[in-house]
Amino acid sequence: MKLLAVLVLCIVGVLASSNSTMSAERASKTTSLEESDEYIRVKRGWLKGSYGGTSTAPVVTYYGPPPGAAQAAAAAQAAQAAQYAAHAAQQAVQAAAAAAQAAQAAASQAAGAAQAAQAAQAATAADIAQAAQIAQAAQSAAGQAAQAAQAVQAAQAATAAQAAQAATAAQAAQAAQAASAAQSTYNSYGK
Repeated sequence: MKLLAVLVLCIVGVLASSNSTMSAERASKTTSLEESDEYIRVKRGWLKGSYGGTSTAPVVTYYGPPPGAAQAAAAAQAAQAAQYAAHAAQQAVQAAAAAAQAAQAAASQAAGAAQAAQAAQAATAADIAQAAQIAQAAQSAAGQAAQAAQAVQAAQAATAAQAAQAATAAQAAQAAQAASAAQSTYNSYGK
């Protein structure tokens, strides 16, 4: 009796386990079908032939997006994003080129300004040197003029002295002549 009871229990356990396994398989199949039918639902019908007859081929009607629509949409979005990124990169390259041109123009202007400043400094230095030379020449000319004036004054003084000496000599000669004439007259009438 005990063996029979054990055998009955084993049979009941095996049947219960097989039923649970079959239920799980059916549930998984139903879930997979529901998941697939969530995107594609197949409606079976009769497709009429071109000669008025009928065929048993099922009519497949798609409800919802076709298979791979999500992947295609994702690929399209990725392509659009890549296009936007390429456009942004092109704009960045153009902006960088414009900035480089502006920097080059600024560098050229700075170089021109530096050259102009150097030329102005050179011209100023030349003007200063020329002005110094002119001042030195004027000072030298003033010294020479002073020396010439001193020489003229000395010559005038010498000429005046010589004239005075000549006048004194002439006066002395005239006085001597007058004295000689008076002496002659006295001698002639005195005798």
